[in-house]
Amino acid sequence: MKEYLVLARKYRPQKFSEVVGQEHITKTLQNALKEGKIAHSYLFTGPRGVGKTTVARILSKALNCEKGVNIEPCNECTMCREITNGRSQDVLEIDGASNRRIEEIRNLKEGIGYAPIQGRYKVYIVDEVHMLTNEAFNALLKTLEEPPPHTIFIFATTEPYKVPLTILSRCQRFDFRKLTTREIYEHIKKISDIEGIKIQDEAIRLISERADGALRDAEVMLDQLRTYTDEEVTEKDVKDVFGFIDKSLYKEIMEGVIEKDDRKVLQLIENIFDKGYDIKEFIIGFIEFIRNLFLVKLDIRNPYIIGEEHTYKGIASLIDEDSLTAIFNLAVELERNMRNISYSKALIELYVLKMARVQFIKNISNLLSQSEVFKLPEIEEKKDEKVVVKEEINDLWEKVKEKIKEKHQRGYIVYFANSVKFVKYNSDTREVIVENPSGLHFQDENVFQIEEVLKEILNGEVRLKIITKEVEKPKESRDILKSPVLKRAIELFGRANE
Repeated sequence: MKEYLVLARKYRPQKFSEVVGQEHITKTLQNALKEGKIAHSYLFTGPRGVGKTTVARILSKALNCEKGVNIEPCNECTMCREITNGRSQDVLEIDGASNRRIEEIRNLKEGIGYAPIQGRYKVYIVDEVHMLTNEAFNALLKTLEEPPPHTIFIFATTEPYKVPLTILSRCQRFDFRKLTTREIYEHIKKISDIEGIKIQDEAIRLISERADGALRDAEVMLDQLRTYTDEEVTEKDVKDVFGFIDKSLYKEIMEGVIEKDDRKVLQLIENIFDKGYDIKEFIIGFIEFIRNLFLVKLDIRNPYIIGEEHTYKGIASLIDEDSLTAIFNLAVELERNMRNISYSKALIELYVLKMARVQFIKNISNLLSQSEVFKLPEIEEKKDEKVVVKEEINDLWEKVKEKIKEKHQRGYIVYFANSVKFVKYNSDTREVIVENPSGLHFQDENVFQIEEVLKEILNGEVRLKIITKEVEKPKESRDILKSPVLKRAIELFGRANE
């Protein structure tokens, strides 16, 4: 029987011109090849399935092509074919996860000094390089500082912030981006036409959306669907095969929440569990649904809901922005809490019922905010600390926000930097303190990225300390406790911290 070649391998780009969605990288590399400005080490970063290893192979072929270094490999000579098939002795692909110890790196270093066997360069492609141990990185550092002229390193990683700065500073960094839904759609449509796969446009659109920017994931899904049915692949087939939840379910749940119909939303949650849907997939999908409602309400164009605007507008008109924000926060909190809890069904039911009571909770918040006993305490600064109060330090956080915007342009890190409030910079401890007034959730990566910017501005190691402004525990107040709204809240949710 003839060996079957999966679509992801069959349509893997073999030239820079075939790479989808990474023109900013392929153009730079081609210019470097044309001008002979070849670096000795590269770092390719980005999410999975966007072409990091593929581009590394193409670059290796272009450098070692028997027809000369050119902006595109010929893919016909012996060197190009051997690299394509993974058989070249001059291009070594190493998995950082399984070769992470110092012993493996030392063995690798022993071979680095030898000249290439066939090609011009010896290329080492290290995938998931962030998995190497610190000892392994240190062993590699000396080679990166003084590399042999015939050796090139190409590191690939999905988590660049885990790579030591001593390594990052010695590499040319290329950030691969997620592909747009349109780019994936057009590529999958092209493959379907070439392969003669009968598939509806709605099915391709759904595949493109669910691939989440990873072209390889979309190709794998198409491969699986072609064996599912001999007839035309429909949108329903995609949902059935991969367990994707229909958006109409999110619509019904949201309607039940807005209508405060507890029976309806609990029955819908029951149906989700009865049908065996992936619960994580459900929660993430619901968060995305709420986000789409926001965009529609703000009249912002969203390519993900083309053709469905009417449905979203109908629901968005039934709820105000503040309530939608509160529901979104509850959904994010639910997703976070689901990671550590086994009784997921009860937790989801509880949070959905809370969402249905958002307007009621808002009334309580307004009532509490009017009471003197619930006012936020002022943050007191210790007088014995030496705090830099120069004019340039007062503008420190503005400089931080500008640099983060330059580097990241958009995303949660930019939102986080704009949301926190600069408190002070302690020059003795080299500690920058910011206040997180809204209790935003942040990840270690966000802190790391901001600390890197602070190091640039303040010329040295700096630690970022984030404090959350908490509500002072209230004293007994007869007037506020007489409120029927608060009494009802205590009945529903119980009195906190009793």
